[in-house]
Amino acid sequence: MKRVNFSLNAPVSFAHYTFDKALANRSEVYFSPSLSMNWKPNNRFSMSVSGGTGRSPMDLNMIQPGYVMTNYRSFRRGIDDFYNSSSQRVSGRLSYKHTRRGIFANAMVLQS
Repeated sequence: MKRVNFSLNAPVSFAHYTFDKALANRSEVYFSPSLSMNWKPNNRFSMSVSGGTGRSPMDLNMIQPGYVMTNYRSFRRGIDDFYNSSSQRVSGRLSYKHTRRGIFANAMVLQS
């Protein structure tokens, strides 16, 4: 469409994890699509809306049977199971600029 741009990103990744008897080996597919729309009716005003969802693996450094000292005073407890985390996000942005008068305005909203 004229002055409107749509963008779709759909990355897919595959990961195989081998834990050497600490946990059961497993394979995972991660799909994280996102969609964005940008509308620029004139040279001064623009609006964009975007959203997406995704899955990602946990921090693999957390797989350990007990406590690990992270610095001279703090301990971090390990976990004994593998899990994935999921996320969703939606954002919107409005921009206005009038360069001759030196007026610039931006507004942004984000929900994650």
